[in-house]
Amino acid sequence: MVTVVMEEAVDKSEMTARILLKSYYRFLSKFRLDKSIYRVDFYALKDVEKRYYRDVERLNMFHRMNGISSQKVAGYCTYWLCKLRPISVIQNSEYANRPNTSKFVNECFALYVAFGHINSDLDLRGCASGIILDDDTLDSFLYSLRYRVVSGDALAIMFDMARKRTLAK
Repeated sequence: MVTVVMEEAVDKSEMTARILLKSYYRFLSKFRLDKSIYRVDFYALKDVEKRYYRDVERLNMFHRMNGISSQKVAGYCTYWLCKLRPISVIQNSEYANRPNTSKFVNECFALYVAFGHINSDLDLRGCASGIILDDDTLDSFLYSLRYRVVSGDALAIMFDMARKRTLAK
């Protein structure tokens, strides 16, 4: 019984890492970033998912939660993407051409994944518009993700506030 559950968790983690890899390529395309300039470490993505799933297991074990909200999923995933930084810049000229994009690429990707997940949930609830942040808020958020210690739980609360703000409009 325990072996079957562990095998299912490993399969789900592998699948989620592959989804993150597909999201990475969509992210590059959407923001017109040259894939020859950036490199993603698939093993780091797998590590992100393993750590994310440990957080979810902890919630299930200690808090007896059957499922977690899209904000918690986004918060934990964002935390680990920013902590492990699976994307690297492989051409130094990019720092001169687009310094902020290069410096914050992992944080931008983490928000892309998080908002994509939350926006999918909002869409299922009939909310046509997704989460929108003004430039100043986005800059502050990216800065905090890069230079401050922000836990997955704190990120989940921030994402929940952004989701509620979107629903209120």
